[in-house]
Amino acid sequence: EAGVDADSTLLSWSMAKSMIHAAVGILVADGEIDVDAPASVPEWAGSDRASITLLQLLEMRSGLAFVEDYVDGETSHCIEMLFGNTDPSFGRYAAMQPLEHEPGSVFNYSSGTTNIVSRIIGDIVSGGPGGTADERRGAVESFFADRLFGPAGMTSAVAKFDDAGDIVGSSYVYATALDYARFGELYLHDGVAACGAGERVLPAGWMEHARTASGHDGESGLGYGRHFWL
Repeated sequence: EAGVDADSTLLSWSMAKSMIHAAVGILVADGEIDVDAPASVPEWAGSDRASITLLQLLEMRSGLAFVEDYVDGETSHCIEMLFGNTDPSFGRYAAMQPLEHEPGSVFNYSSGTTNIVSRIIGDIVSGGPGGTADERRGAVESFFADRLFGPAGMTSAVAKFDDAGDIVGSSYVYATALDYARFGELYLHDGVAACGAGERVLPAGWMEHARTASGHDGESGLGYGRHFWL
């Protein structure tokens, strides 16, 4: 079995969720997103989910049903979404789950929630809902390369996409250990690359936004911020 070295690209799993928080911050700075406004999800129009805000999604407080479980044979929306071929759009699969709680009232860690945000990012950077999977993927790849991975110095970072052309922000980025450290340093220095000596990538204060406590996981005992564990 081959060993892991400095050039090995490693699977992010949920570190990718924090990269989605970074992408949202960039779009907030661009004036493209208001996190306090209802999230732009076409399927929610006129439904009991229409009031869910992007901030509630980032805090894992959407109120949507989603079982985050990785054990075969048990009910798991996560397995169905990622591996069940239930919908080419992971974000749409998650968005169509029923509302179980009043939005904002209950913390429920959910990979589906992140992929809803990923889909919203895809809509913004590709010019709106729809478009072919290749068009969406190309626009999203360019956005992450030009606005996040490149400026942060994450030269090895490669994201994976669902069949609708949206980044699987819940789980699937590959990068070297050093590039994950560069991403961590980006937040440690409040969005300024190169350990605070480079260009500003994220809006000022976005680090505090990430680590503002919003939830608590009773099973692990960990606190949650906004797409970052505390």
